[in-house]
Amino acid sequence: MIKVCVALLMIVNGSIDGHMYIPNDSIANCLKLKREAMRNLSEVRTNQINYKCSFVEAKLKTDHEGNLKIDKIIKEMQ
Repeated sequence: MIKVCVALLMIVNGSIDGHMYIPNDSIANCLKLKREAMRNLSEVRTNQINYKCSFVEAKLKTDHEGNLKIDKIIKEMQ
């Protein structure tokens, strides 16, 4: 299924290296997860890793537990 949704993106050295689907398109929940991730990030890695909440057009799939996951990001919405 292809859908526009909110995702927490992990950007390493300028390119997207990881992503997490945020249910119910909740920007507030995404920002909360971003703050937690930034707090847990090693000081040595703060220049290399950044987190960003963004609307993306993505191909979603259901995992073995029935939860939606991002399979592939088609494009980031501006």
